[in-house]
Amino acid sequence: MGLGMAPGMTTRAQAEERGVKAATDAGVSTATELRAMSAADVTAKLRSGGCPGCMIVDGWVIPEDPSVTFAANRQNAVDVLVGSNKEELSFGRGATAQQFEAGAQRYGDLAGEFLKLYPHATDEEAARSNIMSTADGTYWHMRLYADYQVKKGNKAYLYFFAQNPPAPEGKPPFPAAHAAEVAYVFNNLGQAHLFPDSSVAELSAKSAPDKKVADEMSSYWTNFAKTGDPNGPGLPKWKAHAAGNGQDGIILDADPASEKLPTPERLAFIDKIWVKQGHALP
Repeated sequence: MGLGMAPGMTTRAQAEERGVKAATDAGVSTATELRAMSAADVTAKLRSGGCPGCMIVDGWVIPEDPSVTFAANRQNAVDVLVGSNKEELSFGRGATAQQFEAGAQRYGDLAGEFLKLYPHATDEEAARSNIMSTADGTYWHMRLYADYQVKKGNKAYLYFFAQNPPAPEGKPPFPAAHAAEVAYVFNNLGQAHLFPDSSVAELSAKSAPDKKVADEMSSYWTNFAKTGDPNGPGLPKWKAHAAGNGQDGIILDADPASEKLPTPERLAFIDKIWVKQGHALP
């Protein structure tokens, strides 16, 4: 719950410590015993603690936390196309108003400002704000990396994917959650989704609005891969990102005018959190 401001990537030592604890809690002590576990036992007893452990600074594949790399200007000098989805973690468990308010205390003396920015008078309102705050944090991180790249002398293009894949009649459309954009980027609306969800691929493939978004996105991505610029004939203009401007991202949706980017006020608040955690802004 919250803005998704990660304290830093997991180190190899931390990952090994967690692995040993998980194995011990599961009642095994050797690699041979781990390999002998059934799939059901692995699922039940060795579940991951979440994405803070998904990527590990192992000193080999990932030599250091990317935030350190970018802050030190050691990243590759290339043009980038980066962005996030409107409802990144909407498939997660919702938060009640009480839980949302309690969770805000992690921000210390900034908790009051956080609660003013994200309405939470009812459980329903708190659940929406929980999704919104997490999505804001993800978009903010993409803007951060775009800022770094622009300041290095390269171009960056920032996006905000908001298209809802269609669901069967009588059911709400699936939200623009994490990975929902993949079928649109590759213009494979009729194929099974990367992560199973409640949307229907066959309906997406027959939907004019969804086909419009898929045609545009696949064209943008192809143009960028070929030339470093996503723009091309017949496509809405996609402006290159200007450092510090979170409002120049393109909204990828069949009706972009109906959607809004995360507000400058909410992005500025995340700036404060980032600085409070000991980081510097680009």
